Amino acid sequence: MQFKLARRKRKKWSESTAIAVVVSVVLVVGVYLFPMPTSLGQGINERVATGWQAVYMPATGQEYYRMTFNDLSYLQYPISGLPRSLFTKHTVDGSLISKSNLIGVIESAYAHNAKGVEQTLGTYHNVPDRLHPFNEEPVAYTTQLLQVMAKDGFNPSTVGGPNIPPGSVSKSQLKGGMLQIDTKSDGNTLAQCQPGQRPLVLG
Repeated sequence: MQFKLARRKRKKWSESTAIAVVVSVVLVVGVYLFPMPTSLGQGINERVATGWQAVYMPATGQEYYRMTFNDLSYLQYPISGLPRSLFTKHTVDGSLISKSNLIGVIESAYAHNAKGVEQTLGTYHNVPDRLHPFNEEPVAYTTQLLQVMAKDGFNPSTVGGPNIPPGSVSKSQLKGGMLQIDTKSDGNTLAQCQPGQRPLVLG
């Protein structure tokens, strides 16, 4: 009797395990066929870009391109070959940094890691597609950063970012002091900017 009971339990367990595995596989396939809701649709806020700079770590000899955001977070990627004269400021952690928003820095970073720069500019994998179902955070631009880029005659499309011609954005066009490059007019839908694409808000 006990043997039969144990066999029944094993059979039930193996059936439920098989069902769980099948359901898991179906869910994974479903996610790849039907991407997750966009970041804004999930209540995920944009990373708001405030500027970029080069960072040099004397202890390791490594240089980095770093994009900073308004919540004091940053994304950074290794680069090399920048003149040491660019690194003019010391930080509390012992590293050296360049002035902000030097065009040569972001161009050098793009030559070393195009996808990394595109990610910091909001034009790489920030909303889902069929082969990338789990989206990352979308990127917006502060008014101040847009003004700096306009003053320097810099269009981020030259380094894989969205096409924002210098001076094409005025403060009156921006809600909340930022440019949401991937936001459609309903405010809750993202459409990924491809490298060089004009932001929808400017269309």
